[in-house]
Amino acid sequence: MQDKTGLSAPTRKDKGVNLDKVYGRRTFIDYIINSGFFLAIAGTMYPLFSYFWPSETIQMTGSGRLTLPLGELPVGASKKVGFMGDTVIVVRVSESEVRALSAACTHLGCLVTWKKEAHQLVCPCHVAKFDLHGAVTGGPAPSPLRVYKARISGDHVFVEA
Repeated sequence: MQDKTGLSAPTRKDKGVNLDKVYGRRTFIDYIINSGFFLAIAGTMYPLFSYFWPSETIQMTGSGRLTLPLGELPVGASKKVGFMGDTVIVVRVSESEVRALSAACTHLGCLVTWKKEAHQLVCPCHVAKFDLHGAVTGGPAPSPLRVYKARISGDHVFVEA
């Protein structure tokens, strides 16, 4: 191959490897497209997988009791925590009342969420609804949620099995 000066320039094939096939434009574009596809799949899968696990796991004490700081749970809010092999949703109903229930829907095991406006727990998978006593108020759930003993003492919330 000759350049503009008329001299012969070395080609990439001189070393026995056709670098145009290895590092060509099409290969580069394939890498970009495949990387974008992988990132899109990973970006889609992360929220799906993280939905099924609590965002924070708190270690239980040896006596089967969970302790949460009261400041982490304002009135009307909820928090999902891991407790004794179960995901528990703790809901602070008022200044002096707190409820703790299993967060796993009894229909297919999806994690329920607290809907403050409706004052109920709702399963986002098939819209099963539960009251704060765990009773089914709507949807396909076959049985109530497991209820844990919960109380406020001082500046902590205690949940017991």
